[in-house]
Amino acid sequence: MLLLVCAANRVKDKMKGGLGSPSSPPRELQLSPLPPTSFPTTEDNVLYHLNHLCGDDLEVPRVAQHEVVRGKFLGHGAFGEVFEGRMRGERVAIKMLRKGASEAERREFLQEAQLMSHFQHPHILRLLAVCTQPFLLLLELMEGGDLLSHLRASRPANGGQGLRVEDMLAMCVDVAKGCSYLEDLHFVHRDLAARNCLVSTGDPRSRVVKIGDFGLARDIYKSDYYRKEVGWWYC
Repeated sequence: MLLLVCAANRVKDKMKGGLGSPSSPPRELQLSPLPPTSFPTTEDNVLYHLNHLCGDDLEVPRVAQHEVVRGKFLGHGAFGEVFEGRMRGERVAIKMLRKGASEAERREFLQEAQLMSHFQHPHILRLLAVCTQPFLLLLELMEGGDLLSHLRASRPANGGQGLRVEDMLAMCVDVAKGCSYLEDLHFVHRDLAARNCLVSTGDPRSRVVKIGDFGLARDIYKSDYYRKEVGWWYC
C-alpha cells in the first residue's frame, strides 16, 4: 500500500512539474537574508571597518624595522613566512608578508592585524605589535609550536611519551573556550584546524593551546551565505 501511495505522489508531482519529478531540472537555491540583530552593525562597530584599511588605520602598537631582530625560521603562514625573533628584547613570533604580495594580500594582511588587535582572551593568540615598513605582525611566541606537530611528536612511535586522555581533553577545552569567545563576538575562524592552533609548551602542567592564524576569519552577519532556503523532496 505504501509503495502505491509513493508511486501516485510521484506521478502527481511529475504532472505538476514539482520538485519530486525526476525529469524536472533542479531549482537553484536562493539565499534568504538574516533577520535584524540587536548587536552593533557595520556602521558603528570598529571590527567591521576593514574594507578600506591602510597602514595608518591600525589601532595596535607599532614598531620600526630596526626594533625587530629576525631569528630562526618557524614555518609558512597564509601570506608569507613565520620566524622566531625579538622585539625590543622580547621573544616574539614574526609573521612576514611575502615579497611581491598583491594589493589584495596586503589588504588581507592588514585586516588580520586589525582584527587580532581586538581579541583579548587566554586562548586566542595575542598580537603584540605591527611593523608596516616592511609589513610584519609581531605575535606572542608559542614555544610548543603548532598543535598538529605537537600531537605527532607526542606519539610513542615518534619518540614521544604519548598523551593521556586527560591531556587531549584539556587541549580540546582550550580550543573550545577560544571558539566560544569568537562566537560571543559573532565571528567564525573559517580555517580552524590543529595546524592553526598553537601550543605554549610541551609540559602538560603548564600547557595552553591558543587559536591563531585569523587570515580567513569573518563575522557571521557580514554576509548571508550561512542561511538558505531548501526544498523538500516527497516520495
